[in-house]
Amino acid sequence: MPTLSRRRVMLSGLACAGSLLLKMPKLRGEDTLRIRLDASTPKGRAMLEVYARAVAAMKQKPAYEPMSWWFQANTHWIPDPAPGNDPSWGTTKPADLDAIFAAPSGANQATRDRLAKLRKLALDSPQSATSAGPDRAWATCPHHRPTFVVWHRIYLALFEQVVERVAHDIGALPASDRFALPYWNYLVQKELPAPFRVPGNSSNPLFVAFRTSQANDGGPIIDRLTLDGTGSPAPGGWPVASQKRNLLGVKEFSDVIENAPHDRVHGAVGDGGWMGAIATSARDPVFWLHHAQIDRLWESWRKSENGSDPSDSTPSGKAWNDTFLRFVSLSDEADVRKARDVIDTGVLGYRYDKLEEIPAAIAAAPMAAPSSEAPVSPPIAAAEAPVTVGAATVRVPLVAAKGEAAGVEPLGQLSGELTLRMGDIHAAVDPGTSYDVFVQPKGASGEPSGEPIARISLFGRVHEMPDHGGPTAGPAVEGFTVSIPLTPSLAAAGVSELRPEDLVVTIRPRAKPAGDIIIQRIELVVQ
Repeated sequence: MPTLSRRRVMLSGLACAGSLLLKMPKLRGEDTLRIRLDASTPKGRAMLEVYARAVAAMKQKPAYEPMSWWFQANTHWIPDPAPGNDPSWGTTKPADLDAIFAAPSGANQATRDRLAKLRKLALDSPQSATSAGPDRAWATCPHHRPTFVVWHRIYLALFEQVVERVAHDIGALPASDRFALPYWNYLVQKELPAPFRVPGNSSNPLFVAFRTSQANDGGPIIDRLTLDGTGSPAPGGWPVASQKRNLLGVKEFSDVIENAPHDRVHGAVGDGGWMGAIATSARDPVFWLHHAQIDRLWESWRKSENGSDPSDSTPSGKAWNDTFLRFVSLSDEADVRKARDVIDTGVLGYRYDKLEEIPAAIAAAPMAAPSSEAPVSPPIAAAEAPVTVGAATVRVPLVAAKGEAAGVEPLGQLSGELTLRMGDIHAAVDPGTSYDVFVQPKGASGEPSGEPIARISLFGRVHEMPDHGGPTAGPAVEGFTVSIPLTPSLAAAGVSELRPEDLVVTIRPRAKPAGDIIIQRIELVVQ
């Protein structure tokens, strides 16, 4: 795939400021709602043709215009023009942002005042500031926070209305017709939809060169590691997140579905490219169909017997409901909503043609205890030191633990579930790619072959925000831990007869990363 020398590309579109709200007609029933369709259906493909024409027109608009493609994309996050999408404000970023809102030569006072107002709404900061303010509309996506699903719900609904307005303006859609964003149902369609890759050149507004070659070649990119990062089978193809019964909590529905399939689909499409990094992902037109699918899965879960909405009866539920979500309206005003007010898709003016039926095997599954409540077992083997993973494959030998926890039996004979725990994973910059994990005998040589036991992703992790008010100016404060069940994979990996100290953990980036990741602990435990 092409090298990501994207400074000029990103700067030409480093302009977005928030989402836009178009006044909706009074709803008199479901017949007045937009109906989001499967992109693979004839009607869904017809809607994609409208989408493509609107995207082309939006890309031609000035970056400061709320109706522009870049304005919308920067609501999600602002790409740093420096290599690697460094989340800190680089030395060139203030000048780049100033250029977006700079009044053109000869502009009248009304134009100057409007640009200054848009800058305030977008960044909540004065000219040449080195950081954004807490009341900005740009770069506000709350990844790996409980409001992840609801923030994207209103983001997509407002974007959908913008596309409709542009489509009407350019004649791509009759004035009496509504635009509804199609969804990519990758539980069924394993390859990137054809309109996003054919033709594969700049004549196609939906084509992006900065994707994985397999995605743009039309190969199957959705596998069980994409739907569930640990590779555990999910009945009916559903992500394991569907068995969670409470939206709130870092290990409950929102966070689990964000880990997989959300983060993994970003990687499957864009490891090393735009979809692979939070700062650039919304620039890829398929981003919006991916998030429509995530939204549909959330709505499917909400409407199932397992689903629930946050309740004011608990402090965490009330805090979720009262979270403010900030965007920018078409009238150049702040559009601020509470999460509680945008949970219902009908309020936002849309519904799905069909929801996903949760398989009975998942519906009946017991809810897993949050990891904070689970007992932490001592390791039976571990890496001797923190591990840094850069662009090359890294092999990490394990050493038997000392004392009572030391493993003395072959792996296949251990009582309990064997788990590979990779703890406190962090990075200074978003690597823009995911990583495959293999377990091999120490004597193995060369690159690992076969299917990985897991795929880990840092998508959105480096840009985590302590609240909805602002980005972290630097690396994420906290690392995260991945627990990978190994017992089902031992026989397939050919290591069940080995002892823990006979193993090596191999970690391989799926594309050239923008920076290193650090894994503080790699250890085997028996639960």
